[in-house]
Amino acid sequence: MLTEADDGALVTLAVGQTAALRVTGPEGAPEPEVSSDAVLLIRLLNVTGSGAREWEIRAVRPGESRLSVPRAEGAPVVITLQVR
Repeated sequence: MLTEADDGALVTLAVGQTAALRVTGPEGAPEPEVSSDAVLLIRLLNVTGSGAREWEIRAVRPGESRLSVPRAEGAPVVITLQVR
C-alpha cells in the first residue's frame, strides 16, 4: 500500500504486478497523474465513506513512470514507479 508518506520513493514492479495507492482527501479532489504508459492507474470505488480514495496501480510494460498526487497545500506527492 502506497500513501502520501511514500513521497520521493522508488518502487519497482514486475510486469503484471499490482500495488495499491491510498490518499486522504474528499471525493472530487484532483486525481493523481501518471507520466507514462508503464503503469495503469485504476480508481477503486470507496463505499465505506472513509475519507480516503484508492487506486490499483497495474504494471503493464517495462519502463519508468512518475506518479504525482496533488495535495491541498504544498507540492504534490511524487512516487517513481520502475517496471521491469
